[in-house]
Amino acid sequence: MLILCFDLDGTLCDSATAEEAARLEVINRIVSHGVEPSRAAQAFDTQYQVSEESYVDMVINEGLGEKGIRLKQIAGTIRALGLDDEGLAEELSEAHWTTMSSLFTHYPEAMQILEAMSLKYRINLLSNGPSDLQREKIRALGLENRFEHVIISGEVGHSKPSREIFEALLSRTGAQAHQIMYIGDNYMKDIVGALGAGLRAVWVNRDGRQAPSHPLKPEHAIKDLSELAHILG
Repeated sequence: MLILCFDLDGTLCDSATAEEAARLEVINRIVSHGVEPSRAAQAFDTQYQVSEESYVDMVINEGLGEKGIRLKQIAGTIRALGLDDEGLAEELSEAHWTTMSSLFTHYPEAMQILEAMSLKYRINLLSNGPSDLQREKIRALGLENRFEHVIISGEVGHSKPSREIFEALLSRTGAQAHQIMYIGDNYMKDIVGALGAGLRAVWVNRDGRQAPSHPLKPEHAIKDLSELAHILG
């Protein structure tokens, strides 16, 4: 018996395009308040990096959702620009969410592969991220009923590459580690994390990146999900 488990971002969902559009929407709105474009972009990007460095802690330990995290980041951005206005921060945060959530798309081959694999295998989803954001992606992509189990780090209190989040998958599926093949794009979080927990792994390498030098290696490296049909039949 083989059970498949998919990562979400960068594997099934092209979230990067949506995130960039949301970034530009906020920057353009800041510029409309008289801020020079490059200064607005630099302030947003600086605060975004600050939030990324503590993102996992905010999700897992503080229990914040994407909306709360982004509100903190944008409030910091406008303070740095001398536009300290709570109402503006909330407005820009909502614009960020609305823009981003309207543009989530799945990769071209994703739905066809999920459909084909579901005819032969039990399929699951395991993703890092806050509950509100990841559940919105699942809804927007029409994936609500595609998986046997959906495991999100913000809901279980553990984040990839920790062993605990993969153990949550084992617990819910009732499977042994060697019976699950995890499919993801982030080498350290997805591949090393899964292999470290005893699962099998397939690396989705869409950009042709060089694999890190690490003793744990995936069974396969594929350029997109369509190759699963050849690997698994």
